[in-house]
This record gives sequence, C-alpha cells and structure tokens, in this order.
Amino acid sequence: MEDSEAIKPQKMLARKETPSVLAAFPGLKRGNQELKMRVLQYSRTEPVLDIREYIVSDQFNGFTKKGISINLEQCRQLLAQLPAMITALEEV
Repeated sequence: MEDSEAIKPQKMLARKETPSVLAAFPGLKRGNQELKMRVLQYSRTEPVLDIREYIVSDQFNGFTKKGISINLEQCRQLLAQLPAMITALEEV
C-alpha cells in the first residue's frame, strides 16, 4: 500500500465541548479494558466514528486518549481494506 492510499486519522484537537453521541455499539472487551465504538458529533464538524479505549479500575473509570476518530470516507476506506487485513491476520 502506498502512503497516499493509507487511511489517515482525523486530527482531533483538545476540546472543551462535550460531543453528542449519535450511536453506540457493543464494545470489545479484554480484561479491564474495552474498546468502545461510538458515532460522535461535535458542533460545526462532521460526525466521526470514534473507537477508544475505556478502562474500569480502582483508580480510573473512563475513556483514555488511546483511540482513533475517523470520518465517513475514512470508514469506507477501512471497510474496503478489512478483508485483506483479516487474511493477513489469519496467515500469521
């Protein structure tokens, strides 16, 4: 894959604004960590698919900075590449 074809995540700036959650999907759990997937909308921006780590522990409950937000076009590009990614994982 050439660099020009790579999916580039949207740069998310530090925001004081709380986004609207337009949709939420079942998370992927591993121990006390979970990847939560949500469609978020900040004012004056397009909706994004946000995939972010969520931790539940004695010290902290909530979302971490570990994650990615992608717009609709980037999501479509990711889905188109997903079969090849799955094949690569199966071949390892």
